Amino acid sequence: MGIDIERLDTHTDDETRRDKTRRYGTTGFESPAADYLRESVDLSRRLITNRTATFIYRMASDAMIHEGIDPGDIVVFDRSLNHVHGDVVVAICDQTYLCRRYNEVRMGNRIQMTLQAANPQYPDQMIMEGDSTFICGVVTSIIKLKHRARP
Repeated sequence: MGIDIERLDTHTDDETRRDKTRRYGTTGFESPAADYLRESVDLSRRLITNRTATFIYRMASDAMIHEGIDPGDIVVFDRSLNHVHGDVVVAICDQTYLCRRYNEVRMGNRIQMTLQAANPQYPDQMIMEGDSTFICGVVTSIIKLKHRARP
């Protein structure tokens, strides 16, 4: 099926951010709104609570379209969070990164875990004991871009 999501760079240097602010600042006194503007454009403070464990990927497939996650949307996930039934997660399955809903179903004395797409064109991925599926983290935010770059 190809790539489901692709990784984006998340880490920005605070000094570089300050340099950009200085470069685009005005001469003389700063605007009274300067602090407000700097804070309002720093989405990482709002979206990332654990910088070293947070990663940003771009959704590359329509596997989660009925969940409201469209191709091209930005997916923010945190590796430090424990996943529970119902969470949308990023996982590695057969050496492919996937964005799916994590589900647990009790079957007698055991629990069957699945990764479920939000599009019927994609099959559920059963997580079997001993297989190589790995849950990377829990999706904490989705960023939708209103205008998508055209190839």
